[in-house]
Amino acid sequence: MDGSNADYVYNFAASSVLGLEGQKCFAACLSGLKRSDDCGRTWYNAYAGSAFDSSAPTLAVVVAPDFANEHLIVAGLAGGFLRSQENGQHWEGIVLPSPPPTVGAMVISPNFSSDGIIFAATLEDGVFCSSNRGQTWAAWNFGLLDLNVFCLAISPAFVCDETLLAGTESGIFRSTNGGRAWRELNLPCGFATVLALSFSPNYESDGVIYAGTEASGIFCSDSSGSQWKRVSCDCLTATISCICPYLNGLLVVHNGEVLITQDGNNFIPWQAEALKDVEVTALVSLDDRKTIVAGCLGGRLMRFA
Repeated sequence: MDGSNADYVYNFAASSVLGLEGQKCFAACLSGLKRSDDCGRTWYNAYAGSAFDSSAPTLAVVVAPDFANEHLIVAGLAGGFLRSQENGQHWEGIVLPSPPPTVGAMVISPNFSSDGIIFAATLEDGVFCSSNRGQTWAAWNFGLLDLNVFCLAISPAFVCDETLLAGTESGIFRSTNGGRAWRELNLPCGFATVLALSFSPNYESDGVIYAGTEASGIFCSDSSGSQWKRVSCDCLTATISCICPYLNGLLVVHNGEVLITQDGNNFIPWQAEALKDVEVTALVSLDDRKTIVAGCLGGRLMRFA
């Protein structure tokens, strides 16, 4: 799918359940919200037919993991959220307290079917939490010293460890009690703007976390965030805007180029020919990490399987 030159893909969300036609996936874009019902093969406007502007810029999105049974979609925009419990057929607007901040990222609990928890990062007012499936929201910022939050990551074992990470303008903050309190983590480079965070799919056993920065490359911790080391210092020197698990490795977006590592240290270009003249802005792994959809500058969505 090709977009206009002015479009931009901010991030993705996908269900964890494969239906008969494939995994559901959503792309938050400057031009609105795109949807795929067949694991990223075809896309359409998820807001089409709505009572509001169907091209409303959308910066973040989450969907119920068990989307086959719970058709919940929550989109983050400037000032609040759009929420649909009816498979995107009808939407309701939720405005955050004035002056309403911009919602730039969201994560959903792995145990969402039971706890209904969603977290949202805002660019001015820190982290908001909803424990009722996005109906109401409250700021959860105790100990969060930097309220300019660019990204969030939630532990795959959240139901047990309640661990959440926030990437901010000045570094990383961690909560180990479900977002009720935060503590800053120390990166070796000192204060750094963190734009991307990712837990290892096997985090419960390996304790591995990755953090991508605006100007200092990528850092890795194998101690659940207590200690960090810079990864591949020589080749990762520019902005890391996305980190995405893929098969048994990891993909990162480095200054618009996609790189892959199998060992966590050595990075090489990925799909270099197909992405030769493309600036990638976001990635999502589908189909049990075997398929990748890349969101590109201009709104283009490219699928690799």
